[in-house]
Amino acid sequence: MNIGQLYQFVNFELNKYQSGSFSPDEFNTVLQATYLDVLKIKLGLPEDYQYATKMSSGAISRQAYQNSQMITDDISNFLFTVSVNRVGRWFPYPADYVLFSGAEYDQITNVNGGQPIVQSQYIEDVTDAEKKFRKPNAIIPPTMQYPIIAFEASGLNVFPVDIQTIRLTYIRKPLVPVFGYTIDPLTGDVIYDPATSVQLEYKEILHNDYANMILKYIGLNIRDADAVNFGNERQIKGQ
Repeated sequence: MNIGQLYQFVNFELNKYQSGSFSPDEFNTVLQATYLDVLKIKLGLPEDYQYATKMSSGAISRQAYQNSQMITDDISNFLFTVSVNRVGRWFPYPADYVLFSGAEYDQITNVNGGQPIVQSQYIEDVTDAEKKFRKPNAIIPPTMQYPIIAFEASGLNVFPVDIQTIRLTYIRKPLVPVFGYTIDPLTGDVIYDPATSVQLEYKEILHNDYANMILKYIGLNIRDADAVNFGNERQIKGQ
């Protein structure tokens, strides 16, 4: 559905519970505050993780990035690969970066003056502790064939430092949706304006899920238990 249909659906549900209508400006405020929530659920909510026990291999969430083909397909339009150049010590994060997916670089080898051989080398992502262990290690140090990447506040830290360009694959942030509108001067009715709107970037199969999240937030704001319960129930059944 487009953003105008989303606004109509939310107000339809609110009117059904006699909660009154939600103004366009209030609706846009909710959009700005909640537009990342669907993506966060698909990537995996930390509070939803079941942490590892002696009998399990690791922490899992009911939904998490690439733990099923459906979730991978749901957010595949946010998966991007870009070339990033080293700036001093760091590879800067893209402005819309949300989650790391993978990294590689082209290792170029000259053999006896012949045609250079170009091999794509996977860059292993490591924790800060693993980075500190690997850098001085005489047995498994980071090399041009087995490089590593660590995630720090100032940027991506890649070793060996001779690597100057990487290809970074990551999940990007969606655009903030906006409900553009005008007001009919005679009737005071809200008129949807697609020219000034920013549409949802989520795939259509996720639109109802997002609509139910919005209803839950609005219900909390106007203290309407019916709207909150409706949003919660639809989220549980739909997700």
